[in-house]
Amino acid sequence: MSLRHAWRVGVERGLIPYGQPPQVRLRIDERVYTANHRTPTPDEVATVISALDGEEALLVQLLAATGARVGEVLALRRDQIDPARGLLRLDGKTGPRDFPLTEGLLRLVADRLDGTQTPC
Repeated sequence: MSLRHAWRVGVERGLIPYGQPPQVRLRIDERVYTANHRTPTPDEVATVISALDGEEALLVQLLAATGARVGEVLALRRDQIDPARGLLRLDGKTGPRDFPLTEGLLRLVADRLDGTQTPC
């Protein structure tokens, strides 16, 4: 699902040519792989967001949209949001990672786009 979203954002921003994303065959070893049953469904996320206000709602939306770790989102600074490219850069234990931002998320953080190192 997130590969499809990233591909669509790339096409919309002219970063990649128009077309379908490549078909990727995953090799999953059923003896090793276990599903993470703690991942909330989109309906569960929507229910939580509707019960929250302000900063907490934004935090949950960023977590749901990026799949990032809580600590990465809590440490987010304003200069890590690039509205021109529609990207959010998070620094985590595996190094920096870029996430495409939807127009909806860009609207949510629009008042914080001053380019400073102030925490979001």
